[in-house]
Amino acid sequence: MNARMNLFKALNYLDVGLPIEKVSSEGIGGNITVFRLLLRLSEIILFFTINYLIVKFVQFVLSLLLNCPIEKVLLVYFVLPLEIIIELGLSKLDSSKPMNFLAYLLRASVKFVIIFLIDKSVVTIFT
Repeated sequence: MNARMNLFKALNYLDVGLPIEKVSSEGIGGNITVFRLLLRLSEIILFFTINYLIVKFVQFVLSLLLNCPIEKVLLVYFVLPLEIIIELGLSKLDSSKPMNFLAYLLRASVKFVIIFLIDKSVVTIFT
């Protein structure tokens, strides 16, 4: 049961629509079943798939506007700042406190790394 709770917290940590203050165990109610975990995992996979397609479209549009190949438009210049802005906008915690800002930055960085790994694996598979 404890392993299920920790996995559920990890999946909540990756959810973009959930403020960081609701990731802890106080926001989790009810019994965590295998079905609930699989449902949450499929939701996170669907989210990152849609997010990746949006990122690739923005990267394509930027490459057209800059008149350069799509490989020259690096993800870190537009994905990471957007993730940080989303984190700051979702949460009601005071962002002027260094620990809260570091929590936002860490969560945004984890999401960026996942999108970056998806991009590298897709590029490797289809090239």
